Amino acid sequence: MEALWNRVALYGAAAVAITTAQVWADTPKPQGRAASAPPEGGMVLLAQIQLSQHGGIGFDDLLHTPALDRVLAPAGNMDALELIDPSTRMVTPFKNSPHASQPFRGRHDDGMTSADADGEWAFAIDRTSKSLLTFSAKQGTLVSRIGLSAGPDYVRYVASTQELWVTEPGKEQIEVFEAPRAALAKTGPTRLATISVAGGPESLVIDQQRHCAYAHLWKGKTVVIDIGTRKILRTYLNGCQGSRGIALDTEKRFVFAGCSEGRVAVLDEKQAGKVVASASTSAGVDIIAYNPQLRHLYAPGASDGQMSVFSVASSGILHELGRAPTAVGAHCVTADHRGQVWVCDPDRGRVLVFKDDYGATPSQ
Repeated sequence: MEALWNRVALYGAAAVAITTAQVWADTPKPQGRAASAPPEGGMVLLAQIQLSQHGGIGFDDLLHTPALDRVLAPAGNMDALELIDPSTRMVTPFKNSPHASQPFRGRHDDGMTSADADGEWAFAIDRTSKSLLTFSAKQGTLVSRIGLSAGPDYVRYVASTQELWVTEPGKEQIEVFEAPRAALAKTGPTRLATISVAGGPESLVIDQQRHCAYAHLWKGKTVVIDIGTRKILRTYLNGCQGSRGIALDTEKRFVFAGCSEGRVAVLDEKQAGKVVASASTSAGVDIIAYNPQLRHLYAPGASDGQMSVFSVASSGILHELGRAPTAVGAHCVTADHRGQVWVCDPDRGRVLVFKDDYGATPSQ
């Protein structure tokens, strides 16, 4: 595999520290009462990883996968899936060779735009060819390409059943593929079924522990899908005008919803999906992320390049720790188990790496 060290702009000991004062200064002050004192800690900018040398990237997904311990950055118009080592920040590209890179058009309509992986294979969807790609994670080689029924949005791997679920909003469905490890090298994934999701689906996250999946409808609702039966079990109101990103706290059974108008909400499965908390963010929220060790929720706002950071209490109540400056247009984020937070910067074709230095949310 090609190790592209020259793409990595590492700051190391000279890391750019976004201090508590700086982050707090960017946080809107409460109206009608005195602002409380800023919390200790903050977000520290560790690195800016340059993926494109020729302008922007059509980012639409960013995911840390524990199975490979890599950050998957589907590089859209570059027609490549970039794997980033969270420890060394070394970048390894998996190239979709039949297509050439496309100029960045300010959108995420080209090339590979979503990815997931198990411990042996990496999977990506290609919007240009409307196909599902399988790569050998060890060799970085493309081993199969399968046509999809409609334009894809997200792909997620279901470990318990060795399946791939691909959202296809244009047809309001999720396409399900069998992806057994033993057969992938020979046949690639095999189409199994489709799941109708009227009014969606937007975003997708798998709860491996409870054997279900969560997705949004575009307007104000979240659905729970049983993996075994592929049926929608429950539909919750999430309070969003425009439902976008989704994340889970599997231990507390919280579902987090990101709203495009500039809001996050906490739905409690233990209370039949009741919205137990919500908070304002910058507008333009898309993908959100959650760190279960720190119990922190991250919501980048694309409108002004400010990422809201929240602590999540045991009750689900949100407390805003601060807003970290990222980049205008930044709308995707993922978190790893090292306390690092990865944010896409589409216009500059890079990924920003932060260290969450706020400290874990106390148990309450």
